[in-house]
Amino acid sequence: MTINQLRCFIAVAEHMHFTKAAEALHISQPSLSYQVASLETELGISLIARNTRSMEVTPMGRRFYAEAKDLIEHFESIERGGISLGEEKQSYRDIRIAADYDVFHGAPEVYRTFIDTISFVKDNYPRVHVRISFGNSAECDEKLQSGHADISFGTLDTMPFDEGFTAREIQRSGLALVAPVGIAGADDQSAKSNLASFLQRYPTFLFAGFSGVLPGCVSWLYDNGCSAQVRLQEHPLLAMIMVDLGIGASFVPALALSAIDHSKYAVYPLPEDVALKRYMRYTKADEHPLVPMFAERFLEALRP
Repeated sequence: MTINQLRCFIAVAEHMHFTKAAEALHISQPSLSYQVASLETELGISLIARNTRSMEVTPMGRRFYAEAKDLIEHFESIERGGISLGEEKQSYRDIRIAADYDVFHGAPEVYRTFIDTISFVKDNYPRVHVRISFGNSAECDEKLQSGHADISFGTLDTMPFDEGFTAREIQRSGLALVAPVGIAGADDQSAKSNLASFLQRYPTFLFAGFSGVLPGCVSWLYDNGCSAQVRLQEHPLLAMIMVDLGIGASFVPALALSAIDHSKYAVYPLPEDVALKRYMRYTKADEHPLVPMFAERFLEALRP
């Protein structure tokens, strides 16, 4: 006796019509008749009394109908429980994060929120392991697209994405040019003139991880009469050492300005449209139920 046989018999008993019962189950009428006949043969009793004009459920069939309904309901309950367990197991799958270090550079609150969100997952979902790999933004996005990561953090917004991913801007940080304080002038015009003269003689640095804003930085220099070339520097600390020595200037995130000694530096804010953007992209909920939860919690905690 199979579940399919029971469902066929129940459909016939409820519709009192083989064709209608077959349509309700989306199977052919001959297949339905075969399933019911096989069940009767296996049980050794007649469940349906048939003649050329009508049909009816036999007394034994009515008794068996009630028991068959109970069996089907019990089976479906077990089936639903199995699906629930499967979803729970799916939710316990590791969360794989691909992150660009540059997302956290000059943004301590982003890094703290990132660590706090990971701690929340570990505390509330002890079976889940958060696995983190690092690379540049393009590499992190590629891992997400190829299915080797569930979440990516980066600073580029040029990667093509289909509808299978959610993209969120997590922070936008302005930039400023920091130079030795001695080159500042008494007024804006003399400050620009002094800055242009200084940058003709000494290098201007931009952290390599912020290469996405390089065109905006170069355009700003040009608008201020500076034709200096911007050098990408892998180590931002080295760029600031050059500034400290009075032999260079460096673009830095506005968020990092609070950590510097303004008595030692001349600070030139860039326009709002020249900004470092940090992004998070992640898979859909049906791919990993905990991923959108992680993303939303991270974003909520990051909001002021």
